[in-house]
Amino acid sequence: MLPILLVCDRLNLDLDKVVSRYPSYRHFESSGNYYEVQYKDKTFFLYDQSIRGILAGYKETLKIIANMQPVGKGRKLAVFSEFVDLNESAVDLVDTQEFKGLFEKSNLDALFTINLFSEHINVLHDKSIWLEHRKDIEDITPRILNEIQDKDMLFIRATLKCKANRLVRKILEGAVHVKQFY
Repeated sequence: MLPILLVCDRLNLDLDKVVSRYPSYRHFESSGNYYEVQYKDKTFFLYDQSIRGILAGYKETLKIIANMQPVGKGRKLAVFSEFVDLNESAVDLVDTQEFKGLFEKSNLDALFTINLFSEHINVLHDKSIWLEHRKDIEDITPRILNEIQDKDMLFIRATLKCKANRLVRKILEGAVHVKQFY
């Protein structure tokens, strides 16, 4: 919100008017969303960046994961695709040591990967967290949904072409109750 207010200030807009409209603000899909979801017999948290896979974004997501703590016996689970569109960028842009540190600090309990994440396997400080890899999100969705437990946190970050938003849509459409935080 602060960047929005700073831009408004620099543009000499009426800040009171802008702030009064902010409660109705909704994130654009690619900006990410955070939900509490009651899905079948479990309630968990869903962090959705399923159509926004950029290198800097993965770093930020891992920092967010590190700062969030599940309640009770909840775990941190993630679904990641490759960090960059490998058709547009080189895999050598990924600083393996930096990502190893970010993964270690994140304290992820489980990682599911899709599409070309296997190009980045060396970024994992502990490969035992890597539960499964599939090319397509549809092929791994049943395993992910089965793995999620009550109080878990599920973080999804993927490039647009991976269509990981299909997993998010399946969860939200099958949910008994959804509370969107942002």
